[in-house]
Amino acid sequence: MTGAEFEQLFQTCVNETREPYAVARDALRDQGDEAVPPLLAKVSESSDDDWLPRIVAQMVLGWIVRTDLYEQVGHILRRPGRTAGPRPVSLVPAPTAAAVALSGLGADVVPRLIEILVKTHEWDGERESSAVMLALDYLRDRRAVMPLLDLAAPGGDARRRMLAMSTLGGLGDQAAFEVAKQALDDRGNSARLRGMAAVCLGRIGDPAAGQALRAAAAAPVARNAAVTTEDLILRQSAIRAMGYLGAPGDATELKEMLDQESNVALGLELVGALTRLREPEALRQCGNENTVVREAAEEAARSLSGPGY
Repeated sequence: MTGAEFEQLFQTCVNETREPYAVARDALRDQGDEAVPPLLAKVSESSDDDWLPRIVAQMVLGWIVRTDLYEQVGHILRRPGRTAGPRPVSLVPAPTAAAVALSGLGADVVPRLIEILVKTHEWDGERESSAVMLALDYLRDRRAVMPLLDLAAPGGDARRRMLAMSTLGGLGDQAAFEVAKQALDDRGNSARLRGMAAVCLGRIGDPAAGQALRAAAAAPVARNAAVTTEDLILRQSAIRAMGYLGAPGDATELKEMLDQESNVALGLELVGALTRLREPEALRQCGNENTVVREAAEEAARSLSGPGY
């Protein structure tokens, strides 16, 4: 293969998706060891700003030098099956079980997982996408950040945006701050997407998100008024995010919200947030009117007051 032929096939891999990508990738893969040096050169010459050629080169390299490893990904994603008849009984939800198995393959499989999400799309079902995203969360490999940011950007499929936002939160990379903040602030987004963006911001841990999270967590209606499903989804997520973030003053604000909150689900979420912040005294002083919430707060306070705390 000439240098020009290699370059043409490689650029097709960079620029195309689905079948055109797969055809060009397989043509490079068929070259075997001959394609390895120029692919390694592509890995080393790409800058952080030009991340796509680097990860594409790693994808193709993996198919040449780690074929067995890459093929295991398909075996894992197919394992539960979609044929008729009963599925195997498992105590672990299928996407989580698959994600654990995928992440167990190690960091060398990361380019293959990214390839599935942004190039081949051969595993586009909800279970498979969830498993791939969750595996990237478990692996904590920074190579996934830029592809996930593309998937989380405005204008994309809402379900994939949510999955990408969730994984970015797990990676905790500061590069995700702006896309998550934009998604939270955009009232045109669904409450679920805005809530996932809130949790992402909390897990990133930048105090600059504090004001937006407090605003999303605050009751949008008068006390004792009905809480809509949309309100509940967004507020629960924002409260959880405040527990992850732990910005100065959040414990005091969460305690005040806990004392006043009339919705049991939100009250329990507030208990969870204060537990993450390790605030046993605030929990012991819980003044919520609901017995279930008060008992949960007392139990959380006892757990935080045990050995190790």
